[in-house]
Amino acid sequence: MQYRDIAILKKASTRTTISTAIKAIIFFGVLVFIYLKIEENPRKFGQVIKLFPSFLNSNGLVILAGLVVLTAINWILEGFKWQLLVKKVEKISLGKSVRSVLLGLSMGFITPHALGDYAGRIWQLKGKKRVESLGAIMLGRAAQYFATFSFGLFGISYLLFFINGIEIFSLISFGLVTLSIASGGALFLFFRKGFLQILTLKRLKQFRKYFDIISQYSYQEIVFLLGLAFLRYIIFALQFYLLLYFFGVSTDHLLLIAGVTWTLFAKSSIPSFNFLSDLGIREFSALYFFSYYSVDNTLVLLASFTLWCLNLLIPALIGLAGLLRMKIFAAS
Repeated sequence: MQYRDIAILKKASTRTTISTAIKAIIFFGVLVFIYLKIEENPRKFGQVIKLFPSFLNSNGLVILAGLVVLTAINWILEGFKWQLLVKKVEKISLGKSVRSVLLGLSMGFITPHALGDYAGRIWQLKGKKRVESLGAIMLGRAAQYFATFSFGLFGISYLLFFINGIEIFSLISFGLVTLSIASGGALFLFFRKGFLQILTLKRLKQFRKYFDIISQYSYQEIVFLLGLAFLRYIIFALQFYLLLYFFGVSTDHLLLIAGVTWTLFAKSSIPSFNFLSDLGIREFSALYFFSYYSVDNTLVLLASFTLWCLNLLIPALIGLAGLLRMKIFAAS
């Protein structure tokens, strides 16, 4: 065996050791942070568990089954979205795409602003060009926020204008949502190259390589991406609505819809400095909205907390399985 071969083997062994250590730190780190979150909310967990038998009646079982199915559909759609976005860098299967998404969700638990989501997705790719997928991740996030912002205008309109009558509220909310979808859609379709042009400025030029991928998507792919983003939003919003309705927060369906759209908008717009995910912001946003109406705040908190457990906590735990296949170092 030549000296060069020995050096290569030593390098590979060192990489394997470092990779295993990083995976172990991430795995136990996520579990510890989840445990801390549970310890931080023992009363909420206890109340949710006590209320769980309520799901065992006929209507409750239907809602529970629906929530579980919607959770699965939600993350499969995100898998489709990531598969579409990353194919400009590397073609991956839907199964690998879903694993990447869930692993990113898991790693987002131990990083501020869910930055671990980027690493979780990128580390599942093989080639050295995988860093270029940062632009694809940003495009996907922008599409999802676009859907959240557009429908969030409905909740904002409810807070500001419903007191003046449903006719004025309906006119304003419909106009704002329609305008947002039309103008935002135009930005995604026709002004991507303009955004890249901004990155030619001297101080921003170093970031251009990460975003060049944005110009590679066709109009059809962008429309499909936006469709997936809006469908994901509708599914997530429907889950929250069903939980608010099930816990008996209100029988006013319009109020519940407005509360959901406002909460999701505020949660996505307010920066999160919490290493333990965005649970606190979602709860604060929901309480702020419903505090103006005669509802039981405890029920609002339980619905929000249950949504977090169902759509984020459980998928994040499942996502830890993706660590086994994660490649810390890009293939040579």
